[in-house]
This record gives sequence, C-alpha cells and structure tokens, in this order.
Amino acid sequence: MTGWIFESLLLPKDDAAPAACEDRILVLPPDFAAVIDGATDITGQRFDGQTGGALAAEAISAAFAQAWSHTRQGGADPFASAEKALALADHAIAAVYHRFGLTEAAQDPARRFRAAFAVVSLRDGVWRGVGAGDCALRIDDGRPILRDHPAEPVFAAWRAAMIAEDPQKSEADIRTALLGGLAQADAAARRAVAPILTKVPGLGELALQAGLAGMRAAPPGDPLSFGVADGVGDMGHGFCWQVEAMADSVAALALWTDGWLLPAGQHVDGWIKAAMTVHLEDPQRTRRFSCLKGPTASGRHDDMGLVLINHCR
Repeated sequence: MTGWIFESLLLPKDDAAPAACEDRILVLPPDFAAVIDGATDITGQRFDGQTGGALAAEAISAAFAQAWSHTRQGGADPFASAEKALALADHAIAAVYHRFGLTEAAQDPARRFRAAFAVVSLRDGVWRGVGAGDCALRIDDGRPILRDHPAEPVFAAWRAAMIAEDPQKSEADIRTALLGGLAQADAAARRAVAPILTKVPGLGELALQAGLAGMRAAPPGDPLSFGVADGVGDMGHGFCWQVEAMADSVAALALWTDGWLLPAGQHVDGWIKAAMTVHLEDPQRTRRFSCLKGPTASGRHDDMGLVLINHCR
C-alpha cells in the first residue's frame, strides 16, 4: 500500500496572544495542502477584532478549500497555474473588503490587506506547486522555491545595526524607524544605517528612504512594490512561482511560511528543534538569522506555519 502522510504545525508568534496569529495552514489529504501568511499589520486597525493580514489569510484558506473541493468533483482547477491561484486569492480578499465596506479604501496600496501563499496539489500523478511571495515549497532536498523582496535583508541589517549602536533600544523604537524610513528615524538610527547605505546603492537605498510603510504604499510598477494577494490584482505576477514534479519521483514535500528561518528535515519534530537552535544561536535575530522583528517571550519573532508531506510506500 502506498500513500501520502501529512504533518502540520501552526505556531503563533506569541503564545500569550494566539488569536493574533496571521498565518493559516490548510491540509486536505490525500492531495492538497497550503500555507498562507497574512502580511504583518502596520496600521493598528482591527476589524471584528482581527488584523487585515489575518482576515486575508483566513479568507484565502476558505476559498482554497472550497475551490479544491469543486476541482475534486470535476470542476476547473484554479491551481493549475500561479496566476489562477493568485486571482482566486485576490477574489477572496476582495470579498472581505466588500464585507467591511472598504472597497474604495482598497484602491490605496498602503491600506490593502495582503497575504503570501504556497500550495501543492496532486492531480493525474503530478504534484503541482504554485505560490506568490515568500511562502516556500521544497521538493525532496531541493532548493526552496519562493519569491521575496530583495530589499528585506537591507531592513534586517538596519535593525541589527541599530541594536549594535544602542543595545537598550526598544523594539518599538526600532519598528518606528523601519516603518518610517530615514526621514522619521532618530539620530542614533541614522548613524547606524550610514555604513549600510554605502553597500546598498540603488534599490536598497530607495527602500531605506521609504521605510516599510513606504514600500507598502508603492503603486503598481514601482520597484519598491511587491506582488502578493491583495484583493485588487494590479501588482503583476513578478512575485509568483510555479513548479511541477511527477509524483512517483517525489519522496517528500515541505511548505512553510517565513517565520521558519532554518528549514529542517521531513518531520515536524526536526523543525521544532531547528527553531530552538535559531533562538539559542541568535536570540535577538541580529546575526546569522537577522530579520525585521525581534522575538517575543515565546522565543518566536513571527507566526510559523508548516506542512510536511511524505510518501509512504
């Protein structure tokens, strides 16, 4: 007997606030799985107690589940291409805008709800992977497949430099600088970024000037914009990806959101150990595993969604 064994795990950034988790996982054995990463809220707004990122991820998860059920019954396959999957995700978020009366506000890129995703589906003996943004897919021991923005490591480097400049600087003050960019950064933050500016001319410097909030507000076609699901669908497909592999040549697949900084093996316990290693080696996330956010008391800097699929022969 052969088949596929699915394992999954969803960890919130903060165990004390599990409802604030903006990641979702969707597992529909024996032939479908997805991870969805709602973009971190930067507005402070809540809708029925949830952030825009959480609402986007939840809506996409529900839409994907319904669509795959329809496909199993002989309907069209919206996961046959990344563009079709992105259109489905955008439609799901657009329905959220309509629900909360935000249709006009959605025309402003800075106010849109956003989410990245990665999906695998099995049809006719072929595993198909599609995604948008920085959620990842790995087939066997291959290189992870994802699309992230090249400016993100620049902000991670700036955060690390700010902490090196002032170890007592609060994460709130760091976040203010990262969001507002150089124009809103205090003197210490500007001193910290000076060496970085000499190494990242062009796009990196533009990103630091704009800040993360400025990148969110970037219009379609701007080099600072990034194409994830946002309910409008005008950002293009530059951050989409897709791949296929014959099922009889695949032993394992892994899907994860970007909270996992050290991909591990084929079982959940290995990934948990890897996450513990990250926290032990780099508790502030400023060295080997530098990133945009520091960890909570739970030892996690971000929500973490994971699905592992292993062939059982």
